[in-house]
Amino acid sequence: MVTVKGGEVRELLHYTYLGVTLTTKLSFTEHLERKERQAFIAVIHSIWSEYLQRTILKTALKIFEMRVAPTSTSTAFLMPETIRWGIASAGKISNDFVTALKTLPKSEHVVLAVGARNLNDAKEFATKHGIERAYGSYDDIYADSEIDIIYVGTINTAHFSVVMKALEQKKNVVVEKPMAMDLKETELLIACARNNKVFLMEGIWSRCHPAYEYIRSAVSAGEDGPLGEVVRVDACYGSNSRRDRVWKKELGGSGVLDIGIYNIQLALMVLGRSASSGSSPNGDRSTLVPPTQVLSTGCLTSEDENGVDMATSTILTFPGNKYASLTTDLRARLSNEAVIVGTKGCIRLHKPFHSPNQITVNDEVKDFIPQDPLALQGSYNFTNGYFFRYEAQHVRQCLLNGLKESPLLPLDETLLIAKLMEDIRRAAGMKID
Repeated sequence: MVTVKGGEVRELLHYTYLGVTLTTKLSFTEHLERKERQAFIAVIHSIWSEYLQRTILKTALKIFEMRVAPTSTSTAFLMPETIRWGIASAGKISNDFVTALKTLPKSEHVVLAVGARNLNDAKEFATKHGIERAYGSYDDIYADSEIDIIYVGTINTAHFSVVMKALEQKKNVVVEKPMAMDLKETELLIACARNNKVFLMEGIWSRCHPAYEYIRSAVSAGEDGPLGEVVRVDACYGSNSRRDRVWKKELGGSGVLDIGIYNIQLALMVLGRSASSGSSPNGDRSTLVPPTQVLSTGCLTSEDENGVDMATSTILTFPGNKYASLTTDLRARLSNEAVIVGTKGCIRLHKPFHSPNQITVNDEVKDFIPQDPLALQGSYNFTNGYFFRYEAQHVRQCLLNGLKESPLLPLDETLLIAKLMEDIRRAAGMKID
């Protein structure tokens, strides 16, 4: 039970109501134990729940939570709603995911451990991000019984082995895109997750982006929305990149696996869904509609068996004479925009379209930069990395709701994406083992 003088509580609540950050009114909390601080946060939530829809109050409360929440990640001080993350890999993408996690309330997310192939790398990562446990192998991450879910940010070629071992240990997993190197590996991972009844999601962060939430709503509105009936999607993604992990087959190189996947997932989200009267176990209320035809061509980085797809152009045909035109290129930076066209209007996703700050709906510009000042803190390796926070929030909600897959990216759709990526790479001439 929290024991605080009534006047102090009234004063704090007064400042909460005014939307002040509360950071200047926290001296009375210094004598509270960590558990009591967490309990006090819960009291604030309970008393002021009806007011917390106001952005300024939500921001104030988040700042308050981050000030008084436990600085230790000891599970003794975590609330039941706190998701305890383990991070597999200490690389650039893991840095961005954890940086975004740290801008969210500690009462909701905490990173308990990081594992890497090299212990020194794990220790350096842990020190940088204030993580309590550093492991010199991924096996230690799987074995940590206090971890709720593992984020896998390893190199693409390691995804299958790392994710499979985690699933076999009955760990929930979010794995960076692509889930695996080919369709067969993807099928095996999904089967393992379903057999072990654990959560698995391919980390295509675009699906959790608030702009994509708006797009889904606009598309489903049909003639009542700004687009009318959607008839086509045009998406292109090009990057003049000579990085080994993209160009070398032995490192999982592929233009489609690296950036073309964003084109495909957008086309499927917009054109590959139809309304359904029921809902699946993951809460999805739509039915997956695969393209009826795939026409694709492309070229390789080299003409021998080690060549990977360097550039591809693809047309997907969907029922109802709807089309997606998708272009990927590793030789040059393209516009990196996407356009969704309907009978009444269009939506333009500005670069980078997979994580845009803005979209234009007909002639109206909509801004999606997070309004929470905490969201923009930290240094990111990838453009607009702060949007990872929405993926983390979505995963947390899935786990709290007991879901085993994401309604925003169901596993059957991940399978379809894997199949299409394989078809497109083969059409470019790539040999897939």
